Amino acid sequence: MNLRTHRIILIILALCLVGTLTVGAKKKQKDAPTWEQRAKTNLSDYLYMEAVRQNALGVSPEVYLRHLEMANDLDSADPGLQAELSYFRCVVSADSVMWNKGYRGLQKHFNEFPDDYYYSMTYVTAARQEGDIREVVRAERILDSIFNKTDITLKYAADLATLYQYGDTTAPGRALEILNRLESGYGKEPWLVSRKIRVHAMVADTASIINEITTAVEAAPNSVDRNIFAASIAMLFDKDNALKYLDRVAELDSTDGRAYYLRSEYYRNNGDSIGYDREVFNALRQESLDFDTKMELLNGYVRELYTDTTEVVQTRIRDLFDFLAEKHPHEPELRSLYGSYLMTVHKQAEAAEQFQYAVDADPSDSEYWGALLSIYLQTAQYDKLIEQANRAKTLFPDNAWYAIMESLGYHNTDNIPQAIAVVEKSLENLTLSDTQRSSLLQTIADFYYADNQNDKAFENYNKALELDPTNIMAMNNMAYHLACSGTDLERALELSEYTIKSQPSNPTYLDTYAWVLFQLKDYQQAKKYIDMAIELTETSDDELSAEMLEHAGDIYFLTGDPDQALKFWEKALEGDPENPLLQKKVQHKTFFFK
Repeated sequence: MNLRTHRIILIILALCLVGTLTVGAKKKQKDAPTWEQRAKTNLSDYLYMEAVRQNALGVSPEVYLRHLEMANDLDSADPGLQAELSYFRCVVSADSVMWNKGYRGLQKHFNEFPDDYYYSMTYVTAARQEGDIREVVRAERILDSIFNKTDITLKYAADLATLYQYGDTTAPGRALEILNRLESGYGKEPWLVSRKIRVHAMVADTASIINEITTAVEAAPNSVDRNIFAASIAMLFDKDNALKYLDRVAELDSTDGRAYYLRSEYYRNNGDSIGYDREVFNALRQESLDFDTKMELLNGYVRELYTDTTEVVQTRIRDLFDFLAEKHPHEPELRSLYGSYLMTVHKQAEAAEQFQYAVDADPSDSEYWGALLSIYLQTAQYDKLIEQANRAKTLFPDNAWYAIMESLGYHNTDNIPQAIAVVEKSLENLTLSDTQRSSLLQTIADFYYADNQNDKAFENYNKALELDPTNIMAMNNMAYHLACSGTDLERALELSEYTIKSQPSNPTYLDTYAWVLFQLKDYQQAKKYIDMAIELTETSDDELSAEMLEHAGDIYFLTGDPDQALKFWEKALEGDPENPLLQKKVQHKTFFFK
């Protein structure tokens, strides 16, 4: 109970006793407060209690602070009120002046009433925030002498040790004395020994660290936890003996997964890939190892070895995933990691299967849905894309992306009217932001253009840009389609210039810009930008599209390099063998507009 609360209780008791007193039973003492002083004190108490009431109702801290200041103006001699006021000056400090005033008030209260636990601990926190570590240590030393609280003693020892960084070479020794005092009561408990090890590590005393873990184990040699603790420390400071402790764990409990996990880390840190590989498998097969630790271990293992494309390594990784999936079939995090791994090794269909498991296990995770739908689109599984995007759309009605993905499924199955209908239905959702609505209108515009309804396409592109003038995709697509149709090329140039200024390393936007320049007959500039687009695509390991290659061929032909143009056309034809215009260019080895 702090001083302020104690005082209020006494006031209430005193008021209850007033009715039992006989009028005039006692004469007024000479040093008794005057009526005016009592009135101020009572009003101060009322203001304080009103502040507490309003604070409980959730009023702003500023209101609470104002009531405290009014109460303090009436009764500035109340130490409890002073402490509370100082504390809240720190809490709502808008500037350094108020903060300092509050901090000094807390310091004064601490010096006068160090046994007021609440405000004393508050002061230590303020001193730490002030960055005065020496004052923190001073206060904690006093509190440690008053209160028999282990948490205070541990804090005191830890903060005292840090003074070593400020030139106090005796600080670590004094901190160890405090920890040894605790150890005499608790014994060689790992949580306490680890505190001592931190201090020894601060002064690079490896011999003492080894002695600490040795004596900790000797105090309970048959404790699995003690040997695990010793092994984890020995891996950092006593590698020669780390395996000794892990072997002891295996003797005591061969099913303890923590030992296998630490053993795998030991081999990995020492560059023993065979040992690392073996112990990872051993660890992941232990029922006692918690799932989160298994995921951490598996994640590290896959990250290190996924680039090794040898059949043996890839098979072992798959075997690990399959084993864990059998043990933990409903863990979406595992399924997601498995799916991500399969994507990196270009097994998209199998990756989709894993992400399907993930969304079924946790339909609320939008990242799982994003990966699943993207894979279905990439692998041309349009029926599944439509089905699952529709399902996601009902779960996330305020996310327009799922409607777009569903519409792409219909578009790629040549059902453009249905694709447009899906997007138009989504536009009826009035809660969508202007950015989302712009993306939907841009998608409709793309569909109209694909359906040779150019006027409707450009109408919707303009609507999309009215809602979101920064919609880069709408700008790029509109610019490209204007260039392809040969209409309003100046508008196309304006839009395309904006996109490459915004994203100068985007090959798609550079390709569009090159094509606009080509249509404007600025062939040399067009060649410059198509070269940039090709180079950026190749350096990112992406595949060059038939469309970009055909553009390159056309541009190179009209800049006087027909041989290179033919190479581009031939490569483009490999990607789009049914394109009659490409066939014509390759057959006749010359450029045709149509």
